[in-house]
Parts: sequence; C-alpha cells; structure tokens
Amino acid sequence: MPRGKHKGIVYSLITLLLVVPILLYLITYQEAAGSRDELASLKIRGIEISNFANSISQDVPRIFAITSKRALISAVNEIDVDGTALNNSQAGIVELMYNATIYNKSSQFMAGSSLLDWASRMSAQGRRFGFDTNITILYLNVAPYDSFNLQFSLLLFVNATDTDGIVSIVRTYNESYILPLEGMEDVLYPLNTNGFIKRLIKRANFTVYGSWSVDQAITQEVYMGTDDGGSFLDRMEGKNYLQGKYAALSPRVIGLESFVNLQKIAAVGHPTKGNQTIIDHLYFNSSVFGGCDVTNSSYSWFKLDYPHNATYNVSTAAC
Repeated sequence: MPRGKHKGIVYSLITLLLVVPILLYLITYQEAAGSRDELASLKIRGIEISNFANSISQDVPRIFAITSKRALISAVNEIDVDGTALNNSQAGIVELMYNATIYNKSSQFMAGSSLLDWASRMSAQGRRFGFDTNITILYLNVAPYDSFNLQFSLLLFVNATDTDGIVSIVRTYNESYILPLEGMEDVLYPLNTNGFIKRLIKRANFTVYGSWSVDQAITQEVYMGTDDGGSFLDRMEGKNYLQGKYAALSPRVIGLESFVNLQKIAAVGHPTKGNQTIIDHLYFNSSVFGGCDVTNSSYSWFKLDYPHNATYNVSTAAC
C-alpha cells in the first residue's frame, strides 16, 4: 500500500476516534437536557395542580357554609310564598343545597348557588388550567344540633388529573357546619295566622323564671329551649310537637317554645283563642290546651297551662 494512502487511513481513524466521543457526549447531553426539561415541566405541573387543589380546599368550607344558610333561607321563603309547610324539611333543605330545586322544581331563591353549581364552576376552572376535575357529593345532610342550631354535614370527593395523565390529586372532604338559627323566621307563626304574624328566632339571654322575666320574654318575643315543642325543622313542616325522626338525631334538647302575643294577633284582625295557654306550640295546636290567668303579670291576657306555670315559676289564678 502506498505510504500516503496509509497515512490517510490512519488520520481517518484518529478523526473517527475523536468525533465519536464528541457525538456520544452531545447525544447524552441532549438526552440529559431533555430529561431535565421533562422533570422541570413535571415539577411545574405538580405545583400547578397542588395550588389548584389547595384553592378547592380553601373554598369548600366557605361555599358549604354559604350554601347551607342560603338553602335554609330559601326553604323558609318557599313556605312564606306558598303559604304551606314542607312535607319533609330535612329533605327539602338538602335538595335545595344539592341542585337548587325543591320538590324537583327550580327555586328562584337558590339560582346558581347550589353545590352542583359550585362543582361545575370548579371543574370549568380546572379545565382552564388543563386539569380534568371530577367533584362528587357523596353525602349531604342537615339535622338539629340543639334548639338554636342546625348541623350540616358534607362528604365530598375530588379528583383532579392533568389532561396528559402526568400528575393527579385525589382528596376527600368531610365537612361539618353549625348554623345558628337566631335571626331566622319561625314559620309556625305565619302558617297559623294566614301570614299576618311573623317572628324571628331570638334566644332568651336571661333566665326565664318568675313573673318579671316571663313578662320580659313576652315583650322581647324570645325563645326558650324545651323538650316539648317542635324543633325548627318540625316547625317548617307545620308540626308544633317534636317528631321522633328529629329527636333521634341529637342527644341535646332541640325543641323550641315562645309566648304568643295575643295583642299583636288581635291587631291584625286574626281571631284569638280565649282561655288558652299562650305557649306557642300548644296555642297553635288543633286541640285545646286551657290556661289560667297568670298573677303578677303586666299582661292581663297572659294565661298558662300546668305544668308550664311551674316551668317558669309563676302563679296562676284558679280557673
């Protein structure tokens, strides 16, 4: 072989030996850079989906409290508008919370404010970020907590997944919310006075015991807890007594009672019941519960039955 050609082969081999490591390095570098980019992208998507899930976590208690209160107010408004009690106040409130309907009819008071409406908005927001979001309401309920509070319960399942299937987050929310009833309308009054008399729940902030305090309770139209009268949910069904289905839901006293102001009823032209106790759940009962004049009271028409005269430590005249 000529000497020049031999040298050319040698130089070619040397060049190849030099180029191959460089090419291998470049290929390895590109692969490593690609992996780093993928890791960086995965990290960014992880942060984004975590932030989205945290926004849901922060929103769940807030929207649950808002929806609970709005549904209760809506149920009361439905009673006021229709002039009729609910068949099942517990089921009616839950239905309003769930999909803004009552008796399968849309409620004008809950338009766009149900939990399903919120879930739809959150799912749409997730899609804007590139996440397939599934929000499922597994359990929803309302029950008496005590005489002046309702307890709302929610079990919610959330699954947010990146549209490319790279990352996902699954969370379950078990929420409980205590809603105070003070300031809510007691529908037992309008239901029994053709809508003429309305009264808001106001808890007595003093001990109702003795003639002076009882007179104050009449004047201020306050409520007391009791084992006898219907709970707030009972009253929404037009019931003036405590039903077993609600009594079984709380170990606490859940009944309510107040003193009916006969002067206000007479003032609107609605007939009053003479010689009857003015304990509201007895006064508005279809049966007659007689009462005797309370002595040492500033209200001449104030009558109480036995044993309520003992409950409130007042004396009654013979009748």
